[in-house]
Amino acid sequence: MKKKIIAIALGLTLWLGMTGCTCEGSKNYDNNSKLVSIEGENDLYYYATTHIVYIVFNECVGNCGYGYMSPYYSENGKLCTYDTNTKQIVEIGE
Repeated sequence: MKKKIIAIALGLTLWLGMTGCTCEGSKNYDNNSKLVSIEGENDLYYYATTHIVYIVFNECVGNCGYGYMSPYYSENGKLCTYDTNTKQIVEIGE
């Protein structure tokens, strides 16, 4: 009986270990950097000291992951900053 329980437990452990899980990466960017989430926006953050807006995301599948970070450009092709007073994204050079 003990051998059957051990075999089942080992089989379940191997099966669960072999199946990959899909997860969203950690979004705690403010813990490791000065990126601050822009309220009401997905994947948009601003750098705390310069207020430049960035698109940032990361994903993971099992032990593999990927991510992306890039400055945010307006439709006019200009870099943007985040105005904390008005809570709006503003083009640089306006």
